Amino acid sequence: MGIEALSRGAAHATFVESAASALADIRHNLDATHLAARAEVIGADVFAYLRRPPAPFDVIFVAPPQWRGLWTRTVQLLDQRPGWLAPDGLIVVQHDPSETADVPLRRLGAAGERTYGRVRFTFFGHAQTAESGLTGQGQQPTSAGPVSGLAPPGAAGRARPGSRTG
Repeated sequence: MGIEALSRGAAHATFVESAASALADIRHNLDATHLAARAEVIGADVFAYLRRPPAPFDVIFVAPPQWRGLWTRTVQLLDQRPGWLAPDGLIVVQHDPSETADVPLRRLGAAGERTYGRVRFTFFGHAQTAESGLTGQGQQPTSAGPVSGLAPPGAAGRARPGSRTG
């Protein structure tokens, strides 16, 4: 998803991945698409990464391994460390519909969901943005926009020209 965001104008994408084979694939694909200069690839556990001092992302794409409860844990950690999400930012979580869960949050709120077969995208924003049902630049949440990569194993962002995704 991060490569897609870069190809559509994102200024930067950060990929956080712990699996060596997936890291090799990400690096290979960035080289093949000539987008490596605008990407950072970090070989780390996302939970350790998110405990670092935060740097805001416009979009955070969370796509962990399925059926392990990792997406909820990731969103809860992002809620505890709100500096990771830019003020008008969006968190996009990709998961199986059977993994849908209410996530207790203090600073973030659910902004919508979209389901396509066996894939569900759940959107989160800062609580005041999510309550209004809007995300980002006054747009309804959508999975149609380009997105990029940070989560266990990779999450990312929705690309606006010059945006920073992770």
